[in-house]
Amino acid sequence: MKTIDEAVWHNVEDLLKRKGVSYAELARSLGMAQSNLSNYRKGKLGTGKRLILRLAKALDVTPDALLVTPEALHGGVMIARDVVESYPKTKELVTLLNDKAKQGMTPVELIEWLIHLLEAELVLEKSRNRVKPKPKGVNLKRA
Repeated sequence: MKTIDEAVWHNVEDLLKRKGVSYAELARSLGMAQSNLSNYRKGKLGTGKRLILRLAKALDVTPDALLVTPEALHGGVMIARDVVESYPKTKELVTLLNDKAKQGMTPVELIEWLIHLLEAELVLEKSRNRVKPKPKGVNLKRA
């Protein structure tokens, strides 16, 4: 990907395919002529912030789901894969990730969900391993 516009339209196309929505339907939901949408898609018109927000709303995703480039996503997926492989409950985690993907979560949302899950697990692990301080003035050693 060379530009943000290319990333946006690559992601829009991917979302349309996954949702089974045509460009004509998208144009209607945006309240614009299909020819205008085509001009944006072909780079004849610049894809500004306002249009990205409208596209995100029409496709029921967050704007970051449209802005992420495949290269950045690949990097995030590789990191997530490494984390998953090192996770002690890998099979359970993979099942959860697959379920979330089937529910329509975008790759960005899946990675964010995974990060939150692992952060919660880390907090739990720390609380389990926390050593309670010894009371002062008490000798626990036997003579």
